[in-house]
Amino acid sequence: MNKIFFIIIAGVIVVLSLWLVVYFHKKKEGFQKNEKKCVPFDQCSCQPSTSCPTGVACIPKSEATIRIPTVDKSVIDNCTTYKANQNVPWNDIAKDWVAGGGAPEDCPAALIVASGETSCTDEGCASVKGGLWQVTSPDAPPLSGCEDGDYNNCCNVDYVRNHFYIDKSSQIGCFGTFSNDYNGVPDIVPQDHSGRGLGGTQYNWIGPFCHAGAFTCVPEDEWCHSTTQSGIDGDNWGGGSQWKGEGRGNDQIFPFPYYYYAKFLESAGNDPKCKTAGVDADCYCQQPLSGITPDATLQKCLNENIVQPAIAKATDICKQALS
Repeated sequence: MNKIFFIIIAGVIVVLSLWLVVYFHKKKEGFQKNEKKCVPFDQCSCQPSTSCPTGVACIPKSEATIRIPTVDKSVIDNCTTYKANQNVPWNDIAKDWVAGGGAPEDCPAALIVASGETSCTDEGCASVKGGLWQVTSPDAPPLSGCEDGDYNNCCNVDYVRNHFYIDKSSQIGCFGTFSNDYNGVPDIVPQDHSGRGLGGTQYNWIGPFCHAGAFTCVPEDEWCHSTTQSGIDGDNWGGGSQWKGEGRGNDQIFPFPYYYYAKFLESAGNDPKCKTAGVDADCYCQQPLSGITPDATLQKCLNENIVQPAIAKATDICKQALS
């Protein structure tokens, strides 16, 4: 009886051992299949580039900035360090973006996003704690090792770059190493975020800046699982999260990405027809409805009166600053 019992136990152990071997082998295979083999700033394609949703004006997702080699700390340290609340002219923001390692082609997106992250006017943006792009998390320190991500804009760009592409586990990135059959940060804002995807038309990107990011995983971390940020407050660059159209008592005029484009028109464009917050907020177009595809008239208004003029203005500033 005891002999039979031990034979059964031994058989169970063998079967369980084989199952574990197969499980971890398949898990590793799945990870390797979906793991992005490239590293930051090389020439391979970490994620497929995407275009704007049909009929929607936007700045398409860009990987240009994560291709730029790391800028030497001595170069970044030589950039201007501003005082708290000192105005930084738009031309200088554009120059600092490139000096800190941002791609010139991503300059318009950088200006547009900066306009929604700090206090800006047609003369520039205020230098504030957290930097112009509000990224100074020690979880993903700057690539160069620079210290002042708050008031040295070039250093803040370096922080931003290391939040675009993250090569460690359990950090939130727009690009990076993802696992468990996760295909990367979505093109359209998920339905549990502000705007709820606008019927599949709400683009999740302004150039290299994503709204809903994802949790990254490295191959060595077998138990890490990549997932998209969840919830209205779970955003990477979160302009538009406080959209009044969600009925939560907030007052931002539009959801992402339209909030940033309108904010840029209001500030850099000094457009008197754009006021992006408050009970009297207004900017050319009617409000979209959460989760609903804007009709042709509304989408045309968003494209032609907000998005395209903002892109044109930002592009002009970048061209003048970088020529």
